[in-house]
Order: sequence, then structure tokens, then C-alpha cells
Amino acid sequence: MTALDKITMIRRNLEKYQATLPNVVLDAVYENEGKILDLVRDDQLTKQGIDGSGKSITPKYTAFTRSIKRDKGQVTSHVTLRDTGETQDTMLMEYGSDYFYPVATTEQVPGLLRKYGNRIFDLTQNSVTEAAKIMRPDIFKRSLKMIFN
Repeated sequence: MTALDKITMIRRNLEKYQATLPNVVLDAVYENEGKILDLVRDDQLTKQGIDGSGKSITPKYTAFTRSIKRDKGQVTSHVTLRDTGETQDTMLMEYGSDYFYPVATTEQVPGLLRKYGNRIFDLTQNSVTEAAKIMRPDIFKRSLKMIFN
């Protein structure tokens, strides 16, 4: 194979790669789904009590709820959406042809969305940045394979 043939092959592979880039990213999300969901569950909800827009989840817990959560040894300073852990434990990614977003699947979810807003499970911009860092090695490896194979 001549140098020109090799360059032509790489150019063609780049064109194919460009068309399949959304799939490369979605594959990396799928491979790292648990880590990405932890950004929402652990960092956003449990540690910070914020929704996907970065705003505090409101309304705050009532005095009664804070008392129950304190007895359970749970965070009371902000809304975490964690009581039994069922809602956060059922979180998964919903995938489309060129998008993904976190969802939870318990029967409590519709009520939580009504009460706290439809962004409670979304990734914040900071979490998107962290997710990109998590996925970068997978995307890089897949990209090199597609372009230079």
C-alpha cells in the first residue's frame, strides 16, 4: 500500500467516522452508564441537592420529613430524593438515536416530577463535563480503531 493509498483510506475512514460519531458516543455512554448515573445520584442529588439546571431542589423538606430522615441517619440539609433508595436504584439511561438522558422507573417518579420539576434527574453542565472525562478513553480508543483500521 502506497502512502497515497494509506492517506486515501484514512480520509474515507474519517468520513465514515464522522457519520457514526453519535453511535461512538452512545456506545461510550452505555459502557459507562453506572458511572454517569452516579454523577446524578451521588454528586448532584445526595451531596448537593441540585437538579439538572444546577438549582437547589425545592420545596425543602418539611420539619416532619427532616425528623424522619434524621432518625434514619440521612441528609436533612437539602432534598436528596432518597428515602428507601428505590428511586435512585432504579435509575437508568434512556437512549435515542442521538441522545441519552437519565430516568428513574418507580411509581413515585411522576409525583416527584410534579413536586420538584422535570429536571431532577438531568445531568448538570458540570456532570456532563465529568461524564465526558469518564468516556474520553473509550471514545478515543473507538475513534482510533475506526479511523486507522
